[in-house]
Amino acid sequence: MKKITFTILTIILFSSFPQLFAQQISLGDPANQDLEISITENGEVHVIHNIVKSSNVQQVLFVNGTYSNLKIYDDEGFEPTYSLVTSSANELITSTNEFISLFPTSKDVIVEYNLEDVLYLINGTWRWDYLYLADTVFYFPEKVDLLFANANPVLIGDNKGMKCHGCQVTIQYVFDEPIFNQIVKWEDEEFAVVFRTLSEITLFTFDQPRRMIIFDINEPDQFVTMFIPLELLWNPYDVYLNDKNINKNRFLVNETHVGLSVKPETSGTIYIIGTSAVPEFPIFIPLFIALTTVIILQFRSKLNLR
Repeated sequence: MKKITFTILTIILFSSFPQLFAQQISLGDPANQDLEISITENGEVHVIHNIVKSSNVQQVLFVNGTYSNLKIYDDEGFEPTYSLVTSSANELITSTNEFISLFPTSKDVIVEYNLEDVLYLINGTWRWDYLYLADTVFYFPEKVDLLFANANPVLIGDNKGMKCHGCQVTIQYVFDEPIFNQIVKWEDEEFAVVFRTLSEITLFTFDQPRRMIIFDINEPDQFVTMFIPLELLWNPYDVYLNDKNINKNRFLVNETHVGLSVKPETSGTIYIIGTSAVPEFPIFIPLFIALTTVIILQFRSKLNLR
């Protein structure tokens, strides 16, 4: 009876062992990694996974999309031991059923590939709905110095990179975006309000008594970014499309200018209302009056004491 029981247990153990072994290989630990993603002017995407060495099997998910030209090598240029695994597990955050099982390695590993079907050009604006649970650095074409992350403007300037921590973000940008000035003349001074947008701007005016910039837009659902001189119109601002208050994103450019971005859903008239506007007389005059008043009051108090 003992022999029969032992035989049955042995059969069960060995029949289940391949499945257990396959699960261990296919799953593994989430890879300890960060990503670098480079985007060209034509919307071509190249992905690099920088994976830290591990004594355990690591699971490397592909970034959502269609990959090609896959290369896997360690930091000495040799190909490590790995397998491409097919799985339909619901927890995989990827559009493909394939991922990489990277076997234990004593060296850091690089996985790189080209990626398609992720970046789309819509009405002149490139868009990518990105989701990957690892730190990612995006590198953009040379002429892209302003982008939008979840509709929030990001000035990347000469850095050409944006880092995203762990990372769910909608990226939008315009390549070689039109930039133009609208000039406000006030007394002997000129102020340039800088616009960046694909939309046509018409009927631009500055209403000093009502502390307001007004203009029409003819194309809906386009980003309109302005750089407003603080000396002309002081922030914070309220923004209206016709008679409806709309969302805006404000960011400090430098000590003299504030950036303001809106994305109107329809065409119409934009009203930007500030807290104060360029004064009708030089700013040193009220300051001089205030200082003179303080001096007079102090002088009178001294006379009264005597």
